Amino acid sequence: MDKLKFPPLCAWCGSVDVVGNHPVVIDKSHISWDSLSSLRYEDQIHNFHFPICANCKGQIRTRRNLNNRAVQVVVAVGILLSILLAITNKNIGFSIFMGFCIAAVLFALYHILKRTILRILGYASETSWGKYEEGKLVFRMKEFEKLFYELNHQMKD
Repeated sequence: MDKLKFPPLCAWCGSVDVVGNHPVVIDKSHISWDSLSSLRYEDQIHNFHFPICANCKGQIRTRRNLNNRAVQVVVAVGILLSILLAITNKNIGFSIFMGFCIAAVLFALYHILKRTILRILGYASETSWGKYEEGKLVFRMKEFEKLFYELNHQMKD
């Protein structure tokens, strides 16, 4: 594929105040069946460097930092609850089982909070530029997408 050209807009928000490029890795690798007896692994990893503005870059960094802090809090709470449970309960098997239950609940809670709170706060994510679908880049910012495909005629269907 020829080198892609990008419009001078932020791929995330459409701002004209682009400060650089942000790496985006799209992994569409999968296992497919060639026939009833043949498995085939298809490695489809695409690397792009989309233009990004300072605001979106900062939001992605903040989102990543908040995500890391949330993981630290969930792990700390899980460890403290498991230790407290082990100290207060004489049945080791029950304590281990409850420790796994606590870990599962905290893990589920973390993912629910991660998906909702960060989205409600409006922080841009690594993937909020759009998606890669059926071999085509689909941008959330339609103006960016229109200009992108005007600059890259070879990618049109």
